[in-house]
Amino acid sequence: MKYANMAVAFSLIVIFGVLSFMRSALYVDELLLWKDIVVKSPNKARPHHELGFAFMMAGNLQEATVHLERAVAMSPNYEYALVNLAIVYNAIGRKDKARELIARNIAINPNFLPALYKQALWDYETGMLTEALRKYNRIIQIDPFSKEAEFARQMIKLIDRNNQWER
Repeated sequence: MKYANMAVAFSLIVIFGVLSFMRSALYVDELLLWKDIVVKSPNKARPHHELGFAFMMAGNLQEATVHLERAVAMSPNYEYALVNLAIVYNAIGRKDKARELIARNIAINPNFLPALYKQALWDYETGMLTEALRKYNRIIQIDPFSKEAEFARQMIKLIDRNNQWER
């Protein structure tokens, strides 16, 4: 009986070891991992967001759009899904829709830094420097140690000193 129990225990260890090894292959590639999770949990927003983000980082904006839109449809106030979908929309030329999503994100949470940074950057890039400066000031109110926001503020002030824009 003692040897039978040991044989069963050893067999279980081998079986679970093989299964763990097979499962760990998914962790090598983020896309594979999140695809697997989406298949197993198709009605949850987070897996779709994470898969969409992985596609976005891989440069596949079409697939990123599909999954990020699903995440937002499932969870309309999912802040990270909104900001990442806005980034994708901006990249594919849907700039109005991107700005709309960022504004919605900030309406949901006025202190959500990723959305504030994105909005400030877009304002800066489109020459809306007064608005960008206002947003960078807001970011520094929320995060006084933000080196990126302080750098951007100083750049805008430098441009202002050179009279390259009007208030």
